[in-house]
Amino acid sequence: MPAARRFALVMSGALLGLGGLFLSWPRAGAALFGLDAEPDPRLDYVRALGIRDLALATGLASAALAGRRPLALLAATSVLIPVLDFSLVARRRGTAAAPQLALHGASAAALLAITAASLLERRRA
Repeated sequence: MPAARRFALVMSGALLGLGGLFLSWPRAGAALFGLDAEPDPRLDYVRALGIRDLALATGLASAALAGRRPLALLAATSVLIPVLDFSLVARRRGTAAAPQLALHGASAAALLAITAASLLERRRA
Protein backbone atom coordinates (compact mmCIF):
# COMPACT_ATOMS: atom_id res chain seq x y z
CA MET A 1 0.00 0.00 0.00
CA PRO A 2 1.42 3.43 -0.95
CA ALA A 3 2.67 5.71 1.83
CA ALA A 4 -0.12 8.30 1.41
CA ARG A 5 -2.76 5.66 1.96
CA ARG A 6 -0.96 4.21 4.99
CA PHE A 7 -0.62 7.72 6.45
CA ALA A 8 -4.33 8.37 5.84
CA LEU A 9 -5.18 5.19 7.73
CA VAL A 10 -2.95 6.27 10.63
CA MET A 11 -4.60 9.70 10.67
CA SER A 12 -7.98 7.98 10.54
CA GLY A 13 -7.06 6.02 13.65
CA ALA A 14 -6.03 9.22 15.43
CA LEU A 15 -9.33 10.87 14.49
CA LEU A 16 -11.24 7.86 15.78
CA GLY A 17 -9.42 8.29 19.08
CA LEU A 18 -10.19 12.00 19.21
CA GLY A 19 -13.82 11.37 18.33
CA GLY A 20 -14.08 8.83 21.12
CA LEU A 21 -12.43 11.25 23.56
CA PHE A 22 -14.79 14.08 22.62
CA LEU A 23 -17.83 11.84 23.00
CA SER A 24 -16.75 10.09 26.19
CA TRP A 25 -14.89 12.84 28.07
CA PRO A 26 -16.08 16.16 26.62
CA ARG A 27 -14.32 18.35 29.22
CA ALA A 28 -10.95 16.79 28.38
CA GLY A 29 -11.85 17.05 24.70
CA ALA A 30 -12.65 20.75 25.04
CA ALA A 31 -9.28 21.37 26.70
CA LEU A 32 -7.43 19.43 24.01
CA PHE A 33 -9.33 21.26 21.26
CA GLY A 34 -8.35 24.61 22.78
CA LEU A 35 -11.64 25.91 24.12
CA ASP A 36 -12.73 26.24 27.72
CA ALA A 37 -15.35 23.77 28.84
CA GLU A 38 -18.53 25.68 29.51
CA PRO A 39 -20.46 25.08 32.73
CA ASP A 40 -23.04 23.02 30.83
CA PRO A 41 -22.26 19.42 31.84
CA ARG A 42 -23.57 18.09 28.56
CA LEU A 43 -20.98 19.94 26.47
CA ASP A 44 -22.92 19.14 23.33
CA TYR A 45 -20.62 21.15 21.09
CA VAL A 46 -17.68 18.94 22.06
CA ARG A 47 -19.70 15.82 21.33
CA ALA A 48 -20.51 17.34 17.94
CA LEU A 49 -16.74 17.64 17.36
CA GLY A 50 -16.46 13.97 18.24
CA ILE A 51 -19.12 13.00 15.73
CA ARG A 52 -17.40 15.13 13.09
CA ASP A 53 -14.03 13.48 13.77
CA LEU A 54 -15.56 10.00 13.69
CA ALA A 55 -17.22 10.77 10.35
CA LEU A 56 -14.01 12.21 8.92
CA ALA A 57 -12.04 9.20 10.17
CA THR A 58 -14.32 6.73 8.41
CA GLY A 59 -14.34 8.81 5.23
CA LEU A 60 -10.56 9.13 5.24
CA ALA A 61 -10.08 5.40 5.79
CA SER A 62 -12.60 4.59 3.05
CA ALA A 63 -10.96 6.98 0.61
CA ALA A 64 -7.52 5.55 1.43
CA LEU A 65 -8.78 2.10 0.55
CA ALA A 66 -10.59 3.32 -2.58
CA GLY A 67 -7.57 4.84 -4.30
CA ARG A 68 -5.38 7.85 -4.81
CA ARG A 69 -7.91 10.17 -6.45
CA PRO A 70 -10.70 9.74 -3.85
CA LEU A 71 -8.12 10.13 -1.08
CA ALA A 72 -6.66 13.30 -2.63
CA LEU A 73 -10.12 14.84 -3.06
CA LEU A 74 -11.26 14.07 0.47
CA ALA A 75 -8.00 15.17 2.11
CA ALA A 76 -7.89 18.40 0.07
CA THR A 77 -11.44 19.41 0.95
CA SER A 78 -11.15 18.27 4.57
CA VAL A 79 -8.18 20.57 5.21
CA LEU A 80 -10.75 23.31 5.78
CA ILE A 81 -11.74 21.65 9.07
CA PRO A 82 -8.44 22.13 10.95
CA VAL A 83 -7.82 25.50 9.27
CA LEU A 84 -11.16 26.83 10.52
CA ASP A 85 -10.65 25.16 13.91
CA PHE A 86 -7.30 26.97 14.12
CA SER A 87 -9.01 30.27 13.29
CA LEU A 88 -11.70 29.74 15.91
CA VAL A 89 -9.25 28.90 18.70
CA ALA A 90 -6.85 31.69 17.69
CA ARG A 91 -9.66 34.24 17.72
CA ARG A 92 -10.94 33.05 21.12
CA ARG A 93 -7.67 32.43 22.97
CA GLY A 94 -4.78 33.74 20.89
CA THR A 95 -1.29 32.57 21.76
CA ALA A 96 -2.46 31.29 25.16
CA ALA A 97 -3.60 28.23 23.21
CA ALA A 98 -0.29 27.66 21.42
CA PRO A 99 -0.24 23.85 21.97
CA GLN A 100 -3.78 23.51 20.66
CA LEU A 101 -3.03 25.81 17.72
CA ALA A 102 -0.03 23.61 16.93
CA LEU A 103 -2.31 20.54 16.98
CA HIS A 104 -4.77 22.15 14.55
CA GLY A 105 -1.90 23.32 12.34
CA ALA A 106 -0.36 19.84 12.34
CA SER A 107 -3.72 18.35 11.33
CA ALA A 108 -3.95 20.75 8.39
CA ALA A 109 -0.36 19.99 7.38
CA ALA A 110 -1.03 16.24 7.59
CA LEU A 111 -4.07 16.52 5.32
CA LEU A 112 -2.09 18.63 2.85
CA ALA A 113 0.72 16.05 2.91
CA ILE A 114 -1.77 13.24 2.24
CA THR A 115 -3.22 15.26 -0.64
CA ALA A 116 0.20 15.92 -2.19
CA ALA A 117 1.44 12.36 -1.72
CA SER A 118 -1.77 10.96 -3.22
CA LEU A 119 -1.52 13.21 -6.25
CA LEU A 120 2.14 12.32 -6.75
CA GLU A 121 1.56 8.59 -6.37
CA ARG A 122 2.20 6.74 -9.59
CA ARG A 123 -0.75 5.06 -11.12
CA ARG A 124 -0.52 1.31 -11.00
CA ALA A 125 -0.28 -0.35 -14.37
